[in-house]
Amino acid sequence: MSRLAMIIRQVAFAMMTLVAAILSSPAANAAVYQLGVQDRLRIHVSEWPALNGEVVVGARGDITLPLIGQVPAARLDTVELAKAVAE
Repeated sequence: MSRLAMIIRQVAFAMMTLVAAILSSPAANAAVYQLGVQDRLRIHVSEWPALNGEVVVGARGDITLPLIGQVPAARLDTVELAKAVAE
C-alpha cells in the first residue's frame, strides 16, 4: 500500500470517528447542521500529527486538507463531509 493511500485511509478513519462521536451525542436527534462558509472544523488523525489542525470552510465552500487538497464542504453535514473525504 502506498504512503499516500495509507494517509488517506487514516484521514477517512479520523473523519468517521468524528462522525461517530457526533452521532452518539444527545443532540443527534436535533436537526442536522449543514456546514457553511467560515465554519471552523477541527481535524485529528491519530498517529499522523501533520494532518491534525483546524480548517475553515472558505468563501467557495471548500476546505483544504494536507495531501488531499480541496474538498467541497458547504451545505454538507458532517456525515456527508466524512464520506467526501474518504472518497
